[in-house]
Amino acid sequence: MTTLSPFANEPVLELRRAPVRAGLADTLREHDARGPLDVPVWVGQDTRTGDALISTDPGAPDRVVARAAAASEADVDAALEAARSGHRDWGRRPAEERAAVLIRAAAWLREHRLEVAALEVRECAKPWPEADADVCEAIDFLEYYARGAIEIEAGSELLQVPGERNTLSYRPRG
Repeated sequence: MTTLSPFANEPVLELRRAPVRAGLADTLREHDARGPLDVPVWVGQDTRTGDALISTDPGAPDRVVARAAAASEADVDAALEAARSGHRDWGRRPAEERAAVLIRAAAWLREHRLEVAALEVRECAKPWPEADADVCEAIDFLEYYARGAIEIEAGSELLQVPGERNTLSYRPRG
């Protein structure tokens, strides 16, 4: 069984510190220098790019933050079928394996925390504290539910009142 450290909330950045603010400013400059983010329609292994949807910076409407392809009806049908098929496989995997996926996603967010927050700053005109808090919250959800899946699968004993037979079962989601 996988042993994870006890859950702890991801700490927010200490924006009162000049080096932290300088790091955020550098990340925002790097983000702006890379240009718009290309967001594909992605179903299984198939991807398609495009610029049907354009996202601009509310603080500077001339700045394009992202270009995204639009999904067709066929894309939606394919995505729903992939989700149905994937759900069956996902549900048969042990909780530890599913939890490991969530833990890896949380690690990726930690590693790319400033870039994800910078995207929120540009695309939503969010102030840095709120953008950073959003990323921290996403990390918290991933970490918390990974631990919860493992605990649930480990089982808990139900109260068995005389004359009754109580059962409890869980089904994976997502």
